[in-house]
Amino acid sequence: AGQLEEENKYLKGKIRNLSEDYAHKTSRQIVDFCKERGISLLVVPNYKAAWNRNSYDWLGRRIIQYLRYKVFQEGMVVTSVGVGNTAFVCYQCGQAVKRSPETPGCGRNYSGWENYICPNGHKGNVHFNAAINLGRRFLKNIKTEKNNG
Repeated sequence: AGQLEEENKYLKGKIRNLSEDYAHKTSRQIVDFCKERGISLLVVPNYKAAWNRNSYDWLGRRIIQYLRYKVFQEGMVVTSVGVGNTAFVCYQCGQAVKRSPETPGCGRNYSGWENYICPNGHKGNVHFNAAINLGRRFLKNIKTEKNNG
């Protein structure tokens, strides 16, 4: 049992190191993408409001963490908004969406459920849909703060 525990500890360390590496590389790619296009404000999901986990439980949190200091160094700003129902309502009409298993180009064993469809027939990628909703939520929050301030 002792050797198995040591092996598991070693493998967890390797996975953590790989995750850290991917988080740094991905955050750098995002910063470079934004620089090339003159983007100076990034709106990211506030996962802390959604899940009660520490930052080592999920790669997305680490990417956002590294984005925060990298964009600051480039003169950009990162802000976050609560995720709420951003993934569950259609950005075009506000109706509840259902995930769809049909993802073009993926094999039959793919189970990512990357697409959505709403009752009004709008459909698309669930991540794009959530990103549009996050951006709109940010703009709504700014407008509300401006009117109240």
